[in-house]
Amino acid sequence: MRCYALLILFYPFSLLSQNTYSERLSVDINTIGFGVWEMEDGYMQTGVTLDTSASVLYSKLWIRKTNMSGQEQWIKTYGTAEQSFFNFLDAFIRLNDGNFVVANQTMRGDSMLGQLTWFDANGDTIRTLLIRSPTFLSINQNNWFVPTYLSNDDQDNIYLSAQVTQVASGNDFSISKFTSLGELVWDYIYTQSPQYDICFSINAEEEGVIVVAANDNLVTSGNYYTEYFFKLDTEGNLKWEYIERPEFNLFQPQEIVLSNDKVIVATAYYDGFEGGDAFIYAMDTLNHVCWSGHVENIGYRSGFTNIDKTCDAGYVCSGNFREVLPAYDSINGIANEGVLLVKFDSIGNLLWQRKYHYLEAPSDYHRIYDMKATSDGGYIMVGEATDQTGANANWQPVLPRQQGWILKVDACGCLVPGCDSERMAMSCGCEVPFFPEVPHYFLTGPNPATHSLNIYYGDVQDVSTAAEFRVHDMNGKLVYAFKPTTTSTTYIVDVSEWARGQYVLSLIDGSRVMQSEKVIVVRE
Repeated sequence: MRCYALLILFYPFSLLSQNTYSERLSVDINTIGFGVWEMEDGYMQTGVTLDTSASVLYSKLWIRKTNMSGQEQWIKTYGTAEQSFFNFLDAFIRLNDGNFVVANQTMRGDSMLGQLTWFDANGDTIRTLLIRSPTFLSINQNNWFVPTYLSNDDQDNIYLSAQVTQVASGNDFSISKFTSLGELVWDYIYTQSPQYDICFSINAEEEGVIVVAANDNLVTSGNYYTEYFFKLDTEGNLKWEYIERPEFNLFQPQEIVLSNDKVIVATAYYDGFEGGDAFIYAMDTLNHVCWSGHVENIGYRSGFTNIDKTCDAGYVCSGNFREVLPAYDSINGIANEGVLLVKFDSIGNLLWQRKYHYLEAPSDYHRIYDMKATSDGGYIMVGEATDQTGANANWQPVLPRQQGWILKVDACGCLVPGCDSERMAMSCGCEVPFFPEVPHYFLTGPNPATHSLNIYYGDVQDVSTAAEFRVHDMNGKLVYAFKPTTTSTTYIVDVSEWARGQYVLSLIDGSRVMQSEKVIVVRE
């Protein structure tokens, strides 16, 4: 990881070089962002979208370049009605030569195949490689190959995991090693159980690759996840494996990083509809847990999905949390879902946590699928922001309410700069304190706002759960109102349909006006 020194130009200090923004993206309908990488002059992002130009809906792959401020420079799409693309999480890598590789599912007739696509820095295709399930190569051509994770080592060997069909039931998963040009080196098929095995993460090191996976045993007492950790050498031979960490058997491992001969694991909690914690823990090569850290009571079926190392030897985890609505129906209803970003130090102590939530409808589904630490000390994330009002029986949104979501925050996880006023922000070893002029219950930005207004609601102690944000125009007319449900949360309000002009945003708790701020809405 490259670390950059930051030049502090004035006092009080601020991170002038750290851009923060939140952007919704509609390539077509049902747009989702799945991967992001930083470049020297911006960010490359990828995802999928449904195309409506043909008589039959089909899914396209999109790849997009923005500058450091999030302004789009170009976007390109790939896919046809005869070749539909489906992206998967954590399947977007950058090679040492500056090119990119994306792993996708693609439908060809009755077969679900895998495809690796190489792109240059301008988003143009260099080469493609179709991949069939190793299980069925000699049996039939109608097989199932679903990429789940993509990684590369220092020599740009490419490692791809995928769910592959079994002859009987369920599925296995495979690990395949390719050269940087796509030549197959070896396949490894993991067949630990007859159930539904999936590989969540691969991390390459000099002597081979370490893989983490989870298998759902589907026992009658509920979802029980058996964890697999194993290492393959450079020839694809199994070196060691560990099965199950009993103290974490309800926490599905999602992604790993390697640090000082330890495997750092980020987990998600998936046990029923009760509130849960999100864990991070370090495991050595003898299967001993060296340390662990967690965030308590972040919501049912919540947890981390991504982890990255930071320049100050800590770890940052992104994930999702769900709120149980007052009228939640566990069979037919949907709970609000927001985004979680958490910073830990080098031994798992919690430093800070942030939540982000678009305010759209009573049933929102907002998720982050990829997160990277950036060279300015901040973090960039991609995913989806979806209003599920009117969703069907499978909780899928009614078109066209699904959009991609790109979120860039600073070193303290702030979308609104200054949200961490009580702590010294560490950015690659450079201390950057924030000094707000007055104590605050909330912060706003950008101001003036064009498309959305971000409202950071702090970790307040003297405000009741009945408190409400209200927005009035200059004539005193109520324009918008909502009740904050969690603290240390940035609420994102769509103001694109508001009339230009000045408004007053107030936090009201009973008869008390806790704080008021003037906000301005402008048009580009």
